[in-house]
Amino acid sequence: MTADKQKIFLTGLPRSGTTLLTSILNQNPDVYASPNSALCQILWDTQLRIFNDEQFRAHPNYQGALNVLSSLADNYYKDQPQKVIIDKCRDWGVPPNQKITKLYIDDNPKYIIVVRNVLDVLASFITLLNKKGQNTGYFDNEIGYTYRSLDDARCDYLMKPNGLIDRSLWSIASLLDPNNNVGYCLINYDEIVDTPEVVTDAIYELIGIDKFKHDFKNIENKYPEDDNIYGLTGFHKVRPTISKKSLPYTEVLSDYVINKYANYNIWETK
Repeated sequence: MTADKQKIFLTGLPRSGTTLLTSILNQNPDVYASPNSALCQILWDTQLRIFNDEQFRAHPNYQGALNVLSSLADNYYKDQPQKVIIDKCRDWGVPPNQKITKLYIDDNPKYIIVVRNVLDVLASFITLLNKKGQNTGYFDNEIGYTYRSLDDARCDYLMKPNGLIDRSLWSIASLLDPNNNVGYCLINYDEIVDTPEVVTDAIYELIGIDKFKHDFKNIENKYPEDDNIYGLTGFHKVRPTISKKSLPYTEVLSDYVINKYANYNIWETK
């Protein structure tokens, strides 16, 4: 890690307010909070490519490999002038990625973990999928045959082992493991909505930099993503003012889904 550019790792559940949070943090000229980042995957893929290479195995140069891998994060953000880089990826907390983070980026990493009631997350997805004019073909084509209602099948797909939400929960659970002993700030979606200044102050305390006066009434997503890639229009849309407009999950989800996934808020038992 370069001395003049600190790197923080943002992970958590989808539909939990991470895009809202990064949009707020990007008001600070000393902070760059990324949209969903490819850095974690690039680092993982590069490590595999090097160590599985035939020529490397025939004549290994471990220090050279370490030099290459340790330079990736710095080069990835070389053109960002900010002093603090907050890289957002839901996979940062899974154990193999924690290992490569410590090996190649920072041996004492700090994490921002954003959570939300899993049933609210599912309800948010279903509401988005059922929004008028939404093209759900990209998403629903992954489901295949189902004897349940389409929305129930969508929830089961989202919660499948090693799927989008399940993998995020693995990342969160690994970071919150008391035996792991990593620095983190745990933030709930409701806290972002209700007390955003308390949330940003806690993040700055974790990072170790001065607090910043944010404008919570003029929020802009400075680094929007192309949601067509994800097949969900409005997936990362941010409103200029903070407000909670979601329907209660009881009005969106079936009893089947509510009963099946009611006890998945693993951070409440840590």
